[in-house]
Parts: sequence; structure tokens; C-alpha cells
Amino acid sequence: MRGGGDDGFGGGSSGGRGFGERIAAGIAYMQEAGAGYRTVADDSAEGEHAAESSLASPATPPQRRRPMHVPEAGPPIPVAPATCPPRSPVRSRQASRWATQPRYDLAALTWNQYGPVHEGNKGAYLDGPVRNVQGRYSYSGTCKNKPSLRCKECHQFYYLDELGNDLLTPGFLDHQRNYLFTCAWCHEARNPGEYIEKFQLKKQTIANAIVDAFLNLQAVQKRQEYKVAEVQRFLFAHWNTLMFGWAPLVAERVGEGKGHRNIYPEINKRSCRAKKKVTPFLFEGGQINHYYRLVDQRPRQPMGMPAGASTRKRDELDEQVSPRSELDQFRGARQRPRTPRPEPAAAGTANVSEGVPTVANGATFK
Repeated sequence: MRGGGDDGFGGGSSGGRGFGERIAAGIAYMQEAGAGYRTVADDSAEGEHAAESSLASPATPPQRRRPMHVPEAGPPIPVAPATCPPRSPVRSRQASRWATQPRYDLAALTWNQYGPVHEGNKGAYLDGPVRNVQGRYSYSGTCKNKPSLRCKECHQFYYLDELGNDLLTPGFLDHQRNYLFTCAWCHEARNPGEYIEKFQLKKQTIANAIVDAFLNLQAVQKRQEYKVAEVQRFLFAHWNTLMFGWAPLVAERVGEGKGHRNIYPEINKRSCRAKKKVTPFLFEGGQINHYYRLVDQRPRQPMGMPAGASTRKRDELDEQVSPRSELDQFRGARQRPRTPRPEPAAAGTANVSEGVPTVANGATFK
């Protein structure tokens, strides 16, 4: 309803009201005048859209993310009292017959290859040397392509198949690093005649737990790149060991329609894609979108890791023939193989294979 004012909007005099009140009064006037500002709700109330509203489906509540269901994480591991950071009870077992073999001089070993940089509670730290020139590890002094543990005192690696029975915590994975291990040789040096091995788990950061999940996935599936959901399912399935000392798995795998807490923020924070410079970078984007891999692929123990660099086996994809177009399929044409890459010249074959560039006169860059 229009009032009697001088401003033309039915809001009274311009000096008596504010600008917002005059605009509100003008909109109300145009709605009453039928200038096209009426809403569907107003028309429905008057019966203009009664037929359409009767055919419309009822409003559905917004969908929530389903909880991520994974296999059980195994029995819970108790925490030893008065340990900070939290640690599991020490497992002491009699060493195997390998520990009684003649010893070699550990101080004479020359370590020449170091592991990658990791994130600790007090900043970045090196994983320490992982390989020596002599190729001697464990009690047997041999070099095997098998998982091993590092002693916290002598820093030597000892293969799992040479350790005592029932030493490791149930559910312990071959490539996780949140443990404290004491070999039988170090224990016997303080207690002559006693060949006892000790093992316990310790709490680690979430970022290092995700790295351990990547390492174990690589060892099993023989590839380097994974989606965040794949890593999270593996982490949930081995929560009690990889995430020892953190809240129970029930707190992460929430039920009753609520969504689980994603690990993507943690991966993105330690990723090369992060806007802020965070050292060290632990993860990077893969060759395919939404896939991630470890930045540093150097070994964490003497055994090697899979060398695959993609989510799929590129060698098999390259050997396959190229797909046919719709026109070739219509005409019944055969599949054509991929065009092979040109071979290097014979004069520079040796240098190219060694990674040394060649020049015109046959010399090499040094």
C-alpha cells in the first residue's frame, strides 16, 4: 500500500527515513503493483501453483558421507605405564641360533648410502645409513632382499627371519618404522652369556604413519602411486600398529551416518603442492590426477623397493596396440601397433646408455 510521501516510494519524506527503509517500502509497493517481484511462495499460498506443488517430490535430507568400512585392525595393543611418548610393553625373547654365530667387526663396516629425511617431534631428521660397502647385515653377515629391523644401539640391520620366535608385536608390518629394537649382541655385551632380543612399538607422527602405509603398499602391490582413499583404508586396517599411541580406531571410523576424518589435509600439508613452504616434503602428485606418491624413494633398509613409477604398469601399456578409431572399427580395419622410438646412432650408443652426452667430434662432456 502506497503512502503519501514526496519521494515517490511511499516511504514518507526523504528526511524522515533512511535509504534502506525507502528501498524496502518501494519493493513492497512493486510487489503489490504486480511488477514481477512476487515469489513462488506467495503464488503458492494463493493457489496459483497448487497443481505443480502437489506433483513435486518431498524434500530429501542432505546425504552424508558413508563411514569407511575396512577389515578389523587387530587386537588393541596396551601402552606401557609411565612412558612418554607412549610405548608398548617390552617383548623380550630368547634369540635364535643365528645370534650364537661367530661375530664380525661392526666397526669395520663402511656405510655409503643414507636413507631419506623424515619428520620427527623435534623437526626433520635423517633415517641414518642403510647400506654398507661390504654388504654385511644381520647375525649371518649376508645380504638378502628381505625385511629387517635396525638395532637402536649398534644401528645394524637384522633380518626378520633370523630373529627369535614371537618377538614382534602381532600385526607388525615389514616396512613400518615406529619401533625400538635391541639385538642379542648388544644385550650380551652387557650381560655375558645372555642372548636376549627386545622389541617394542612407539608412537609416531601421523605423517610418518602415512609414509609407512605407502611403503607397505608399495611392497605388496608393486607400484608407487595411490589415491588418498587407498592409503586411508590401509591405515585403518592396520591402525593399532601404524598409529600406535593415538586414539582408537573407533574414533576415526565413525558410524551412524557421520563421515570419517580424512587424511587428505595431512598429505596436502606435507605435499609439494602446498602453498606454504614446509620442510621436508613427503608427498607429491603422481602422473595421474588425484594420485600421490612419496617424494623420496630411497630405501629405508637394505632391501630394495619396487621401481614402478605409475599407478599402472607402463611397460604393459606401451606394449599394447593403439586403440582403433570409430571409422576403423566400422570398416573392420586391424589394430595398428605403436610407432617404435628411433634408436640412437651407433657411434654414440655407449655414451648415451651411460648417461653421458656426446658431441660432434666424438668427445664427451666431463
